[in-house]
Amino acid sequence: MEISLSTIIIEGITNRRRNKPYPKSLHGLCYELAGRNYEHKHNVPSPFQPVIKKWNKIAKGTEVAIEIRIVDNEFYNAVIKRLDKSEYFILGSTEFEITNIKATKDLLLDFKNNVPPLPDVFKIRFDSQTVFSQMEVTDNGIIYHSIDDINMKLFLHSICKFLQNRFNYKTDFDIVNNIAKKSIIINQSIQPVQVTATQSYSKEKAVYGHLTLKITDLNEEEKQLLGKLVKLASYVGVGHKKAFGYGKVRLERYGA
Repeated sequence: MEISLSTIIIEGITNRRRNKPYPKSLHGLCYELAGRNYEHKHNVPSPFQPVIKKWNKIAKGTEVAIEIRIVDNEFYNAVIKRLDKSEYFILGSTEFEITNIKATKDLLLDFKNNVPPLPDVFKIRFDSQTVFSQMEVTDNGIIYHSIDDINMKLFLHSICKFLQNRFNYKTDFDIVNNIAKKSIIINQSIQPVQVTATQSYSKEKAVYGHLTLKITDLNEEEKQLLGKLVKLASYVGVGHKKAFGYGKVRLERYGA
């Protein structure tokens, strides 16, 4: 299976001094940019992760930069087509004049071929609030509770579920669980926070911070799969509400 990874950065300005919008507004912006002809399939994860790269209040308004990481060529092409014809975008309730667009097709992630090896020790940074949940079976049905912790099993299972639900690609969970067990967390800094996706939503538990991993106990097959999963996570995030900008992941060499 091949997945095209791409990035679009949109810079804009308004003559109004605005606060940052709720995260759900970023989700709405992405589908608005893709247009009505792009099919938003029910119960299929969104093929993008938007984040605010810049939000500066200036004397005469607000300057912003929105980065959208994408794992679907159809979505990428639809957004580019819309931006080619537009001079503005709307985020929240504010219209921004487009001042610059940078679009790149970054690489083709092929799950059949090898990827560059991960270093033996590296950091996984969670650059935005990350929401995971735990399932509880009750007499009234299944309930999901947000949790303020993170571990490699949660991290990897989140990516594998995205692969299955978005691309119908099934990973070997025996291998995935072995990777989680054999990846040694030698340092971590995880901070609990509370987040609100939009004004009408209740607060949720979330975390941000980083994990430092040592993977010398993994065999080559496990290292290759981990490398592919981490690369995909850097484009779609992990946890819940990834398409709101939650769960943004970045790989960093240890000591960088």
